[in-house]
Parts: sequence; structure tokens; C-alpha cells
Amino acid sequence: MDKVGQFSVDIIVRRTRLGYGVDKELGPRSRLAGLSEKYIQKRKGIRLDATTRPARSNLTNTGQMLRSMGFKVLEPGKLLIEPEGSRDDGYTNIQIAEFNADRGRVFNNVSNNEFLQILRFYKRNFTDLLKKVRL
Repeated sequence: MDKVGQFSVDIIVRRTRLGYGVDKELGPRSRLAGLSEKYIQKRKGIRLDATTRPARSNLTNTGQMLRSMGFKVLEPGKLLIEPEGSRDDGYTNIQIAEFNADRGRVFNNVSNNEFLQILRFYKRNFTDLLKKVRL
């Protein structure tokens, strides 16, 4: 499950950095809500993470929240994926994720297409494991 969990986290982080979110579990991906002109101007005056630009809505300002994404295995076949830890600005990464979700920037769900990717990844690795055991 560790490999599946990390693969799932990587999918969510990659999609979010490209500027997409998923409003509800197994729903379609959609563009994240845009940034206001006032906020874009503010971002032009600060040092941003290398993975973003001032006008890009991809939930990356410092990059701390997306870099903190992790997972926990709740039970066989069930993962909890969420941001972990605290930040250097005094907030926790989960607080920042909730703040963004309240403003229409939901990112921590898996779309139907991503679920199918994860399922294929799992089957591919599980099938390889079965073949090794039978050798």
C-alpha cells in the first residue's frame, strides 16, 4: 500500500501544480478558481516557489503545503491523503488546505480518471508480485 499511497500523492500534487482541482470525490477535474488582480499584484512583490508564477492559480505560494502531502493506510485498501505538519508562518498545512477549499480551490480529492490510473498501477504491481511468488 505504501507504493500505491505515494503514487496517489504524486498524482494529486502534479495535477494541482498544473492548476486543476477536483470538487468531489471521483468527480471530474476542473480549473482551480482564479486569483484576484489584487492578490496577483501582491504575489509579484514576494518571492514565490519556483513551481509557480504570480498569476497562476495552482495553490503554490511557498510550496510548503503541496510538499507536505502524505498518506496514511487506514485499513487494507483504504488510504487517507492529506497535507501534514506545520509551516514557517505559524499555520498548519491542513489549515491552509481548508482555507483554500472554503474559497473554491478544492484539490485533495481523486477524480474518476485518476482513480483508474491508481487502480492500473495497483494491478500492475500486484500482478508482478504474484508472478514472483509463483517462480
